[in-house]
Amino acid sequence: MTEALSLRENVSPTISRRERGAWRQYTALLHNQMRFMWADKEGVVLMLVVPIISIAFSQKLFEPLVHLEGYPHATGSIQSVPGLGIFFLLYLPTMLSVSMFREHIWNTWSRLRVLSVSKGTLLAGQVSAWAFVGLVQQALIVGSGLLFFGLPGGTRLLLISVPGVLLIGCCSAIGVILYSLCRDIAQISGFASIMSLVMGGTAGALVPLSVLPRFVGWIGRLYPPYWALRAYHYSILGGNMNRNFVLPVVVLLCYFTALLIAAVTWFKRDMRKLV
Repeated sequence: MTEALSLRENVSPTISRRERGAWRQYTALLHNQMRFMWADKEGVVLMLVVPIISIAFSQKLFEPLVHLEGYPHATGSIQSVPGLGIFFLLYLPTMLSVSMFREHIWNTWSRLRVLSVSKGTLLAGQVSAWAFVGLVQQALIVGSGLLFFGLPGGTRLLLISVPGVLLIGCCSAIGVILYSLCRDIAQISGFASIMSLVMGGTAGALVPLSVLPRFVGWIGRLYPPYWALRAYHYSILGGNMNRNFVLPVVVLLCYFTALLIAAVTWFKRDMRKLV
């Protein structure tokens, strides 16, 4: 009994020191990422400012389509706010994977490999900064929709946070997968551009699916943005909660789990990239 107690006393401080060390490493990585983002503001502007400008200019363009959908007194915000919000969130994988790749260009990745930084801490430090930008983006878009663009929904809009967080998680995992599979930034840019257009277009983020051929919607069901937009529309317009909110959230949770497993599996600390 005495030996067991003494062993616990010896092990506990070691575990505590490891936890504190991991937390310090994580905060250092996060601070480094935030500093790089602040120095190179183009990505942050694309994520935070351009969507709101696009929504403002597309309001009148979407109004006739919204009226055809059966909402004659609604503004174009019903389509533009959730649609463009999701479409511009699809830039997050590009920003994340490129920021990870820049560690190789600046020769800082080799230093991270030498240091005793665990795989989980390294991933968390790289992903957290851009995931936070994604959260801020969605909050700004929904808030501006309510304040300036006549977005309906009231308190039900709080439900958007659930599919929004899951979609941000999916996009973050896709960013890690892109980094893991691509050898240079050119490959990342090519794959990410095609991915954004295909996922956003088939989800109905750019144009309502009702004005597109039916097979486009069936293709969209293969990707997370379709289900996120479906849950967003319920949060704005209401309807059948089980079919239009609970089901999409469950599907998004499955996508997030699968993408997270793939990202953690394929990510390797000793990857070599072309710079």
